[in-house]
Amino acid sequence: MSKIPDIKEGEKVYEAGSGSCDCAYCDSTGLCAFPKPTPTCIKAIFPQPTAKERDTICGHGDMTDTLRILMMDMHNIRRAQLASGQLKYDGQSFPSATNMNRLIWSCALEKEAHDYLATCPKEAYKNPTCLGPMENFYRATISGNSSTFKETSKKILKQWWDVYQNYPNPGLSADYTASLIDTPVESYTRMAWAQTREIGCSIAKCGNEYLQSCRYRPNGNVINKPIYNVGHVCSECYTLGAGPCGSGGLCG
Repeated sequence: MSKIPDIKEGEKVYEAGSGSCDCAYCDSTGLCAFPKPTPTCIKAIFPQPTAKERDTICGHGDMTDTLRILMMDMHNIRRAQLASGQLKYDGQSFPSATNMNRLIWSCALEKEAHDYLATCPKEAYKNPTCLGPMENFYRATISGNSSTFKETSKKILKQWWDVYQNYPNPGLSADYTASLIDTPVESYTRMAWAQTREIGCSIAKCGNEYLQSCRYRPNGNVINKPIYNVGHVCSECYTLGAGPCGSGGLCG
């Protein structure tokens, strides 16, 4: 057993402050899950609601309904294209999907993404239980002075999805295999995972960088499981309890 060191008179026990600058991520108890690699504190800046850009869907602040709808729609439009067989790789169409759910917005997932970005993290959150929401994470230096949260988010979402063009396996076979772990295409497979029903995202500026996190539930990217079931569009919607087939080939 390790010996607990004696505290000497006059020795500092801990650093006073809010704690948010010295933790890379806090757990549910408020303790540091792991410390930041540097003591430098950069405050995260989030999009703020205004009279024009309102925050009525969740009411958390630090987000607008316009951004929420944009992020959700950009996911669902692409999922519908995939489900209906409109995506192609090298001239060959991806198979259509029988069970592609329409995503709905989760205020709880948005809050989780927001709280993580508030720490200005360097990388995606690694969930130690592997049971929590899956996350797509982006961090990059801002190019130019004209970037906005809306335009940046659109570029990020497009980048996450478009990596499918470089990886034929996940599209043409519709399977998630071990060979895809820790590859860029994981952002596409998270966005495309048919059984996922909820999404929640947040976007922030930390210094001269933009950060965006999107979390998904139920989890996707399960090894040796299909990204979606191949077959006639929407044919399993009722069977799987996902409701009717809506416009674009999405269930629910």
